[in-house]
Amino acid sequence: MKNKGNKIGLPRIVFGNIFIAMLLVLITNISTVMLQRINTVALKESYRSIFYGELFIFGILALMVLDIRFDLFAWRKPIKGLKITVRIIVSLLSLLVVIASVMVVRPALSKTDEDAGYAIVLGMALENGIPSQDLMYRVDAAKGYLDRHPGSSLILTGGNPQNNKTEAEEMRDLLVEAGVDEGKLLLEDQAQTTLENFLNVAQMIDPHEQVVLITSNYHMARASKAAKKAGFENIAMLAAKSEIVTLPTNVLWEVVVGVHETISSFGK
Repeated sequence: MKNKGNKIGLPRIVFGNIFIAMLLVLITNISTVMLQRINTVALKESYRSIFYGELFIFGILALMVLDIRFDLFAWRKPIKGLKITVRIIVSLLSLLVVIASVMVVRPALSKTDEDAGYAIVLGMALENGIPSQDLMYRVDAAKGYLDRHPGSSLILTGGNPQNNKTEAEEMRDLLVEAGVDEGKLLLEDQAQTTLENFLNVAQMIDPHEQVVLITSNYHMARASKAAKKAGFENIAMLAAKSEIVTLPTNVLWEVVVGVHETISSFGK
């Protein structure tokens, strides 16, 4: 005689299969991008740590998806209460990942034509000494802003040199090649992290004055938070577009870094 309690309905099978397919595509996409980056950027250990964090997130999502499809936690007494507890924990963690991802992409429409003396342009790790497409988009956004506000100057930030060239120097060369007057460009080429970018820039200009922050859409939320932590109080945000193919990787990257920074802050 069949146990009706373990019978899985058709909607559960259909949606479960869809979620499994989506998760497999996501894992394949992000793993491919991250493994390529790990092999080409200067900060290999940092990228590797982020990748491990993304794999942990995949594990949580996989548990939820497999439970939807296969009733993974269909335990019986005397551990029925444990089943409910595990499902609640997995569901809450998955919900937190979704909420964190939404918070990352929320500033994606941040645009400004506000005039400011300086626009701070954040760098991005070079891959075998070559700028990524997202870094090119940041440079394009910076040039567009300067074209609209010729009285402003750009502060190009980012260290992590590859082939004897830092992120800031790469952006400078790209902008000069595009016709920007080099006298309009200031370099901060020592920082290793986003927070260090702003701490160093705060030594170059008055952090209380109006500035425009230019970085990728997925990076804007964390970047603006770091700017405020470094003492910048009057920030206008100009989000550069990003590459669709690598967007899932970068959004999860921001989630992992955000969680790490939150946990680290508790110990201070």
